[in-house]
Amino acid sequence: MNDYDLLIRVFWKTSQAGSSTLATAGPVLRHPDSQRPVTGNVSVYSNGDSNWTGKSALTTAADTMIHEFGHIISFISFDNMQKQHIIMNDTIKKWVWTGPIVLQRAKAYYNCPSLVGVPLQTTSGKVGGHWDEEFLGAEMMTPSTMIGEHTGASV
Repeated sequence: MNDYDLLIRVFWKTSQAGSSTLATAGPVLRHPDSQRPVTGNVSVYSNGDSNWTGKSALTTAADTMIHEFGHIISFISFDNMQKQHIIMNDTIKKWVWTGPIVLQRAKAYYNCPSLVGVPLQTTSGKVGGHWDEEFLGAEMMTPSTMIGEHTGASV
């Protein structure tokens, strides 16, 4: 485990019928002391072929892989690994991220000193693994991607 920083394996998988998922990812092994990811897997699904065509194909594929690497590095298991930075915002009825660096930058970016947290995806009342797209649109770590027109393809 000490010989490398992060090993990521990428797999090609056949899509399930009716699925719009382009890819999924997450850590596989974490360092026993720091809990940082040491290895992770990305699965790229075959329905991406029809989504990744045309002039923006390379950009969309690269954006999707960056998004998936984000899941391996930090954007997953919020409720298990980062409980101290998550609160329910009763005003908007969403879980929000309150980590100090992200919160400081979000307050400056949105020019909103009273911001209490950055909205996270909330699925059936639980914290999801993305930013909330209702508030953050097609930001890199929201659950949908923009492919030409917004298709709502999940990443």
